[in-house]
Amino acid sequence: KALKAGAHGIILADHTLIPAVRERYPSTKVIISTLNPTFNSQALRFLRGLGADLVVLERHLTLTEIDGLNRTAESIGLELEVFVLNSACRFVNGSCSLHRTLLAGESGRWPGSPLSLLPNWQPCSEPVRLTVTDAAGGEEAFDDGFSLDGGLGHYCGLCALFRLHRSGVAAVKVGGRGYPTGKKLLDMGLLARYADLIRRGAVTEDNFIETGKSLYSETYGRPCGELECHYREIREKRKGTDP
Repeated sequence: KALKAGAHGIILADHTLIPAVRERYPSTKVIISTLNPTFNSQALRFLRGLGADLVVLERHLTLTEIDGLNRTAESIGLELEVFVLNSACRFVNGSCSLHRTLLAGESGRWPGSPLSLLPNWQPCSEPVRLTVTDAAGGEEAFDDGFSLDGGLGHYCGLCALFRLHRSGVAAVKVGGRGYPTGKKLLDMGLLARYADLIRRGAVTEDNFIETGKSLYSETYGRPCGELECHYREIREKRKGTDP
């Protein structure tokens, strides 16, 4: 139904489905989700061999690693997509049982949880009780709001868009599908403005961070912080430019 409605591709979280999709829908673009984690060039070659057209890379990769992987992808006719906004987690999605297995009950609550399902709520953001065992076998419990996500949902890779464009990455991914429409429009407008400046040659190696910081402040009404930077290389470069 999605393809009949005009969808240009199918996103798969399980690479074993690629041959079946290729056989049934030969002209459809096959996109591999980050839930099928991809970290290296051998994985790219494997997925391309199965028939993938585009791979969404794992969010933990650095810009240097992405640049190298894109060179491999281009050599085998594969496109890459990477995260740039609203999505960061210290865990690998493809190995996350919380992401894959918990299902909401009919009441709109997670089984055994007092919390209602909010539009952008994730199970790993619910406070949990943490028990630490020392070498002697002693235990200490912490239950003061510790959560698995650590508040990592709002990282920004805007400035990295300049280097990703230079690397030849085909597409970028914006997280936050549960955010209000107004927030989504702000996010897309921010990326579109920065991308337009890149296309016009107004963004250079000397000003790409300052340009991104300025657009961020204009869009959200507050300055961005170094700790919000999604990519390590950008954080390190900011240390030499931030006041």
